[in-house]
Amino acid sequence: MGRFRIKAVFGTKFISIAAFLTVISIIAFAVSYRSNFRKRALETLSKMDSDTGFTLSEMENIAGKMLPKSKEPINGKNPNISPFIQGDMDGDGVNEIAAVYKNKKSSKNGVNIFKYADGKWKTVFELEGLGDFDLAGFYDLTGEGCSELLIGTVFSENGNDGKNKGGTSTGGDEVSRRLDILGWNGDAVVSVAQVDYHNIYVEDMPGGYGKDGIYELAIGHGDGSFEICRLWSFGQLIPAEEEAWAHFFAKELSRLEKSSDGEKKVEDLYLLAEARYYAGKYGECIRTITEALEIAKEDRELQNRFLVLKAKAHMKEGEFAETEDILRELISSQREAGIKNEFLADCLLTLGRCLGEAERFEEALEAFKNCFDLYEQLYESDYFKKLARQAIVRDAAGKLKTERAAKILEDSINGKGNLSAENIANEIKAWGNANGLATNVILPEKSDADVTVMLVEMQTAILDNSSVGTVKGFAILEYGNGKAAIEPVYAGINENYAGRVLGFRIAKAPGDALEAAILLDDESISGIKCPVFRLFRKEEGKWTKIWASPKNSWRNSDGSITFIGEGISEFVIKSSSFCYMDSRTGIFLESNTGPRRWFLDTWIRQGDEYVIKTADTVPSAYNTLVEFIYSISVGDNKTAAGCVAEKELVSKATRLGLAQKPPGQEWGIENDGNDMTGPLTVVVKSEKTPLQRRIEFSFVNRDGRYLISAIIPLSQ
Repeated sequence: MGRFRIKAVFGTKFISIAAFLTVISIIAFAVSYRSNFRKRALETLSKMDSDTGFTLSEMENIAGKMLPKSKEPINGKNPNISPFIQGDMDGDGVNEIAAVYKNKKSSKNGVNIFKYADGKWKTVFELEGLGDFDLAGFYDLTGEGCSELLIGTVFSENGNDGKNKGGTSTGGDEVSRRLDILGWNGDAVVSVAQVDYHNIYVEDMPGGYGKDGIYELAIGHGDGSFEICRLWSFGQLIPAEEEAWAHFFAKELSRLEKSSDGEKKVEDLYLLAEARYYAGKYGECIRTITEALEIAKEDRELQNRFLVLKAKAHMKEGEFAETEDILRELISSQREAGIKNEFLADCLLTLGRCLGEAERFEEALEAFKNCFDLYEQLYESDYFKKLARQAIVRDAAGKLKTERAAKILEDSINGKGNLSAENIANEIKAWGNANGLATNVILPEKSDADVTVMLVEMQTAILDNSSVGTVKGFAILEYGNGKAAIEPVYAGINENYAGRVLGFRIAKAPGDALEAAILLDDESISGIKCPVFRLFRKEEGKWTKIWASPKNSWRNSDGSITFIGEGISEFVIKSSSFCYMDSRTGIFLESNTGPRRWFLDTWIRQGDEYVIKTADTVPSAYNTLVEFIYSISVGDNKTAAGCVAEKELVSKATRLGLAQKPPGQEWGIENDGNDMTGPLTVVVKSEKTPLQRRIEFSFVNRDGRYLISAIIPLSQ
């Protein structure tokens, strides 16, 4: 569509030529999946719920006409699954419809997906040969404003189903359960990911900033363990934030503790131990594991899983020696047996984190490097899985290096005596140059603090290997009475920002607690700013993340943020339609130098979060033109009539063939900087004729709105 978006890979920047070329080689995949990470506008999100949803009878009627008679819509054995479900997969504001069925001829189950385009319904995807339906629903797994379709099925030896209660699969004599994740890639529905499971929950679980509209997957395995995952780019599942794990296991803990009084199965004990771990009951977790290890004497693989969890619990208790002893014994036994697998990688990763907590910096980095290299070997032929796994290691190593650099820098400044803000900035830059660390210092544009507060950017090679990349960390520096305190506010694997600082403001919350509002460029679109907002508060001597700008209601393409007043209670985002996806996207081909629509969204503070107060589109000739062409293209003559000074211009535009079929033909605009007031010349492209037509639109301003006053065909 004449533009593309590239997400930063887990907050890292690739700096070697080889790594750069590798990233370029996967851009085609990244661009196709999610249609360039498309977003949907606020008005489309609200319209989605009210205007474009279909009733069950409407879906039944549509699917009935589309499905062959041999395909019978079914619920499966799960009464929670309707034969017909709906969701907007491509962000055009109109729901797609999925029908789950049984083929009466082959006795196979399947799913068909229907899309409305070019004035009619058509089949855009079909998947047959599935098991008995265990889960079927549309969920937004990425926060990009579009929904993925999740289909979970049970494959059993004799055709029986596993039962489903409350979203979890249990029991049955199944051979396996499989989850298929289907998404829109810009042109078609594709298989995004597949994962085997024993139990599964789908829920928007609260992360570091609460619920964000993005659904996590709790994937249960046969040994009783669970993984809480998010869908990352390139169709890979990555660990969700630790708060999501804690949320899931908190709901399970009371039930598990009650059931543990009866017969003690080792699988149940593992789940209980894991629940206690994520609930912060580390001592109880260790005691549960000690009990379970007595039962699991004959199962070495399960024993190993218990031991890793026990090592993690010891680490949380600050018992680093116990953690290290367990992990080194496990690593040694695996290596002696010549085993290289995910379990060994997990041991190395946990060991690195333990050594980092114990401030054994070089040994920690060595463990991370070994883990990184192991993933290189394990997934040499599966680049995207390797990229996702190594990103976890990069995240851990980058966080450690950021924290280490902040501590060394703090000690360096504290040995210099009383310094001015300018001298502190110079010291930091000089220290960075001497230690091969790119640094930058940002003073707040506004500060209510009683001491000097700065934001420090630090960029360094993650594992002292340029092919691995670099990491950018941030730290808040406070300086008063000749003493500095520096605390990293590093962006981790689920944050995905590594851009420059666009704004920084310090304010006092009720009770005189300090808050830091940090605006960053998430660098998701090449060449333009896309600001994101992070709010931190200093509580009990530590800076804590309070709020982050959401993904699915945050318009920031080519944007800027301006605070209203002296504090941080209200701000306005001005953004454009360039690289922003909604139902009007693609009416005209936009560039970063040509006409575009402009939006003004006002966000206001409510407690510890911000909510949208107003969402407006700036009146302009170009905006009116986009709305007009879109309206006549979808047959909305009432809205079209509101865009013109004289109603007969609507019928004239139709006669001139200005209705796009379908909307999104990306016509050209000849513009001499008149996109606010006009006139504007449209270059009409058509597959029916190689000749291009040029149509001039003139405008008149009435009560602050620009209305089309004339439509004049020009020479070809």
